[in-house]
Amino acid sequence: MSIYGVTKGTELEKTIDIFMKAETNGSMLYQALARMVREQGYADAADEFVKIANQEAIHSGYFAVLNGKYTQDFWKLVKGIHKAEAAASQSITPMIEALKVMGLNEAANELSVFMDQETQHGIITERLLKKHAPELLENDADDVSVMSMLTD
Repeated sequence: MSIYGVTKGTELEKTIDIFMKAETNGSMLYQALARMVREQGYADAADEFVKIANQEAIHSGYFAVLNGKYTQDFWKLVKGIHKAEAAASQSITPMIEALKVMGLNEAANELSVFMDQETQHGIITERLLKKHAPELLENDADDVSVMSMLTD
């Protein structure tokens, strides 16, 4: 049985949305905690916070599916994600340069690693599209705007 959208339009929708946002923010919070405690020498605590963050992210996705937050036409969504990931260097490179100008070379270097990871995400999503929905790579019509979904 699919759980997609089963709470949309019900009395649970608002509560599920609150939980989804809380779990999303919780994932970010635990990742931030992991980074901060690792910087202060608490590697064991950092590892535990990363585990919690990953679980929170899974919970967030579950709630998003319950409320049908994203389109079920998921390959079109993946195409939009692919475009954003493949173009990440265009928006991240200026941040890297700004960090360098500020003398924050270590932060710039780490962001450069993240940019490479985002580029890799673009390669992976393209490979998945070529395998499972090649027709979408041939046509720009009906593209799903990922950025609007991520910011609402």
